[in-house]
Amino acid sequence: MLISDKAALSGTVMDLKKDFYMNSGADNNSYARNSKIQGLIISKSKSKRREAAVAAYLGTGRPATMSVADLGCSSGPTALLAVEDIMAAVERACVELHRRPPEFNLLLNDLYGNDFNAVFRSLPELNSRRPGKGLCFVTGVPGTFYGRLFAAKSLHLVCSSSSLHWLSQMPEELQQKEGSPAACVNKGKVFISAGSPPCVAEAYRKQFHRDFATFLRCRAEEIVRGGLMVLAFMSRKNREAALMEDRYIWGLLEDALNAMASEVC
Repeated sequence: MLISDKAALSGTVMDLKKDFYMNSGADNNSYARNSKIQGLIISKSKSKRREAAVAAYLGTGRPATMSVADLGCSSGPTALLAVEDIMAAVERACVELHRRPPEFNLLLNDLYGNDFNAVFRSLPELNSRRPGKGLCFVTGVPGTFYGRLFAAKSLHLVCSSSSLHWLSQMPEELQQKEGSPAACVNKGKVFISAGSPPCVAEAYRKQFHRDFATFLRCRAEEIVRGGLMVLAFMSRKNREAALMEDRYIWGLLEDALNAMASEVC
């Protein structure tokens, strides 16, 4: 569930870094109550994440303190699942190696409006599930992962789940006024649909390419030699931009937003 300000309905171009974030709290409309699919994706990628955690620990020289960043952690029951898995995997490996496990520096990142307080309130529960385990220190890091977030060469492992399909902004071509030479008009739509002109899919493709390249450049500066990343995010089964299953979901959202916008106007 997303929160945004009235700019979305007034036609104003939004600053996604500040205006978009997941619903806070624990009521029926909150992200905490509507994140089962995200939790399933985290569970399905558990084996790869655990494998990468051990490989990163060994590949970076078995550090005394292991820094782990979760990018797009959100809040609610899924916020600590990934980092908890990572700590468990490394600690298990250390038992087999007859080594003392490292301390963990857990860096939880999301946009500025994220409900970090809800995440912090869940830390006692995390600690209760780790009796006798090594120390872990948790820090909230607000900001967009399409930019630098951490000091150079400070991270041993980066994970991100169900986050990288979110773009940093609406493609610039779609922000141009109708009639402008660079404009790509997708009137009445919120994404790529069957009625969208080809330039719309191309605009989104270019924006994702720019964003993902920026993401990789930033993480390359922040991760130590031998460090790793585990990224899980949505993709397409084929090159068709407007899949049938997507059309239904986005079509309902378009209808709802257009109805809300007509009421505001």
